[in-house]
Amino acid sequence: MKNSLLKATAFIAATLVVTGCSNDTNDAGINSGNSAAVLSEEQVAEDMNRAYYWQTDIGQEVDGEYIITADVNLLKADLEEVLANEGRATTLQDIFITGMVADNDPTDKGYFLIGSDKNGQTISLQLEKQDTKFILYNDNGFVKTVSCDGCVSGCNLSYLLINGKRVAYCQENGCSEYDCSKSESSF
Repeated sequence: MKNSLLKATAFIAATLVVTGCSNDTNDAGINSGNSAAVLSEEQVAEDMNRAYYWQTDIGQEVDGEYIITADVNLLKADLEEVLANEGRATTLQDIFITGMVADNDPTDKGYFLIGSDKNGQTISLQLEKQDTKFILYNDNGFVKTVSCDGCVSGCNLSYLLINGKRVAYCQENGCSEYDCSKSESSF
């Protein structure tokens, strides 16, 4: 709670500094129809908001069920944007948190946020479980998505434990090798 309050206060202070420190030349440009400066400030605010909700709790475990506690619509919109940037534009129909066991180590359990369009396309982000809460997994400052695209009955996300790291891949599960493809993106 204290950390969230500190972040919110810092955001408000930064916004006041950006909007309060303008000179007459900039004000004249904005009033005369130059909205580029305003749009960039709005984009900065949107990006800060986006970073904030991805840095907070994504979900939690309640009575053995994994529940998303973040705004599902915002999560979907960001994941759909990643897919569109990969050239795989779609509308996600479902988003959920799942736990799965490594294909090569039955003692390791990983958690993922998965979005699916229910037509053979999925996108995932690895999560880290802290007590009963799920947060976005960060590997030394890097976060990546893994997308699987293929036949509806297969091409599902799975992972291997390699040198202590979870490496996601797309399990063909009955799809031919040409029907299942994987892509990764920085997030």
